[in-house]
Amino acid sequence: MRRSTVVAARTKQPRTAIPVRFVRLFSFIAFVAIWTLVAQTGWMSPITFTGPDRVLAVLVSMARTGELWMHLAASVRTFLNGYLAAVVLGVGVGLLLVAVRFLFGAGRRGKDKDRYVRHS
Repeated sequence: MRRSTVVAARTKQPRTAIPVRFVRLFSFIAFVAIWTLVAQTGWMSPITFTGPDRVLAVLVSMARTGELWMHLAASVRTFLNGYLAAVVLGVGVGLLLVAVRFLFGAGRRGKDKDRYVRHS
């Protein structure tokens, strides 16, 4: 092997990273392109899967008439109700688990302390 190829192999330049903003932009463009392709070819029913052109037209129309804000408020309200229910249920179950562990495990804590220690 010639010395120049060995030196060139050792001093190989690191690959430059693609900026995140280009990856995000490309991902968004690819998403919209695939969405448009699926909608226009009829792979899915147009009733359940409309294209981005129609969605944008309805969005602009609803924003002009004021309907968008009413529907958006209803969606946000539904989300917040579900989130609140999940938080209340999760905190309640967590407190119940702590209470059960405390009530049933507090008296035995000293006796069972070395239960996990291996005795030879």
